[in-house]
Order: sequence, then structure tokens, then C-alpha cells
Amino acid sequence: SGYYGKPDGSGKYELHAWVEVYLEGAGWRGYDPSTGLACMQSHVVLASAPDPLWVSPVIGTFRGNKISSSLEAKVEIKILDGEKVFG
Repeated sequence: SGYYGKPDGSGKYELHAWVEVYLEGAGWRGYDPSTGLACMQSHVVLASAPDPLWVSPVIGTFRGNKISSSLEAKVEIKILDGEKVFG
């Protein structure tokens, strides 16, 4: 689970999830079924776990009527000149 940067060059990232598999001799590799591509620099990892519920950004319950909830988040990613930012 983490963020995925759109390839349109806008610099916008969205909360996203993908799968990872262990390949003998190659180690852990991420694959994104939404895009049909291997995970690359556009994927920013926040958490990983064997059960998707363990990496959920918010977990909770509420009871009653006229109750609402919302979640807002902002992530800013800055790429520094001359520095390797991803993996």
C-alpha cells in the first residue's frame, strides 16, 4: 500500500495498492494489476503486510444515525537534484 504517481507528469499521487511476490533469485517484486505494470519509481511504499486489512490507512466503526466521517490527506513529494529518491 502506498501512493502511485500518475505518468502524465502532473506530479499528483493517489493512495494506491498493489501485490508483491517473492521470486527465487530476484527477491520481492511488486506488480500493479491496475496499470498492468511492474512497480517502479512511480510507486511510493508506505506499508506492506500479508493481509490487506493490516495496511488499511483507517480502521474503525461507528453506530447510530446521522453520523458521518471523512478522511483528508495531503502528501508532498520533492525530488532533490542529484539524489536518488526511490529504491
